[in-house]
Amino acid sequence: MAELLLDLPLPAGQTGTDLAQSCGFVIGWHEAEARHAWRLAQKSWEEASKAPKYWR
Repeated sequence: MAELLLDLPLPAGQTGTDLAQSCGFVIGWHEAEARHAWRLAQKSWEEASKAPKYWR
């Protein structure tokens, strides 16, 4: 979603550099959070996949 910000018109007083810097920060932050969440999700999935199946 943050990549879409780059296509928006610039607000008065802003430069392309300001927008690119802001978008880069947001994209980087979300990427780091997603990687962390994925590591936690993988651990949870491994545990859940070992649980007995209730439908058997």
